[in-house]
Amino acid sequence: NDLDYMPPSYVSVLDPEGVDDEGLTVHHRKRQNNFAIRCLDHHKAMGRTWVLLVDVDEYMVFNAVHEDDPPLPMKAAPEGIPTLEDWSWSYAGDGIHGRIDYGDGQKKMIETGDIDESQIYYAGFVIEDDAKAKYFLRDDLTYYNQTGLDEAPPGVPTLRRFYEGDYGIVGYIYGDKNKTDGERLITDGWGGEIGKEKYIKRFGGQVFTDNSGNTYFLEKEQRSFPPHLEPALALEVRRHLPKTRDGATVQDVLNEVSKGPLGELGPCLSMPRLRYSSKEEDDIVWSKEMGSALKGFDANNFATFQFRHHASKHDFATNKYGKTIIDVSRVGVSHFKDSARSIHFPLSYLCRNDFPPYSTSLFRVNHYLDSWEAHSYRQDVRASRRCRECYDVLTKDADVGKDNDIQGWLQYFVEHHGALKASELLNGAGDFVPEKIDVT
Repeated sequence: NDLDYMPPSYVSVLDPEGVDDEGLTVHHRKRQNNFAIRCLDHHKAMGRTWVLLVDVDEYMVFNAVHEDDPPLPMKAAPEGIPTLEDWSWSYAGDGIHGRIDYGDGQKKMIETGDIDESQIYYAGFVIEDDAKAKYFLRDDLTYYNQTGLDEAPPGVPTLRRFYEGDYGIVGYIYGDKNKTDGERLITDGWGGEIGKEKYIKRFGGQVFTDNSGNTYFLEKEQRSFPPHLEPALALEVRRHLPKTRDGATVQDVLNEVSKGPLGELGPCLSMPRLRYSSKEEDDIVWSKEMGSALKGFDANNFATFQFRHHASKHDFATNKYGKTIIDVSRVGVSHFKDSARSIHFPLSYLCRNDFPPYSTSLFRVNHYLDSWEAHSYRQDVRASRRCRECYDVLTKDADVGKDNDIQGWLQYFVEHHGALKASELLNGAGDFVPEKIDVT
């Protein structure tokens, strides 16, 4: 239980009775983050390399090129469209907060009108609000990596592993003569114009002054992040990715890519997720090519064959945050001392904490809504969100495109292991035990 495996400071909910859903969800994430880092540490101790952090309804696949892919991100704003800097989503509405440099030395803070969720609101794209005003979203992380300070100015303490909190910037302070190195600190607000500066996104390499006049240097963590892939080169690599039925592994692709113009991709590779709906095929049959190899297997037992309809590839509201695969052999043990930052960005300094652009990602994670029986089966603290109405909305939102990218895995699996061994290994796939398991 929690007392056996969780750090003492994390055991905040031992009796779920009387704790609201929000409190249980927070505790669930703490447990998840602790488990992720312990898992990575274990695999490193076992001498392993790449570790994939995904749920049981998610599968990593080569990100093949399709006609419905989002366009490549741009490096600069098209002529006549203002650039939005230091931008973030508004907590008060459905718009975006940010600054615009009008060229007179003054940067004006604005909040856009509402942004339709169907738009691409990643760095490097143009968004349009409900008033028809257009803005280009600057890649702020890359900008500050190039222009920000590498080290703190003399006498200015450093905030490491910082993030935006509800009442100020939260981080761990170093170099402050009045505090112990590594002590957790929350700044007094966000400084600047009260009520507005909260919404400005901050990045490493900046000096920050809070409402009480305390000055801090925000550590330039992003300088050790794996770089975003150059769009045109990444697209060309995607055009030549293998098919799942070819038998090539993720390691094969990474080894091949490292020899080309993209070079080494780093030990933590972020991937976008793509949500697949519960809309089933009317008639699932093996193709003529697969028929002989897969005789005796029922396609209806595999979500990867039942469900091929997916959400729009740039719909973050439906697809949510990406996932990672990490080469623990290239990660120092010091990175496994604390809990993960989150399941989506597990390791500080090594995993990017921004969205991986779909159009430049070599891999992606297919996230299956699955049947209602499968979707509602798990009884964790988020079960209250798995209502039938919520499920039906997700199904509708995830029915925009369709592909067969992943289907080839089974043919290769059977050919590689032999029909008898494959049948043994896949026995029970798609079945559910009668009694639900409580994983609260």
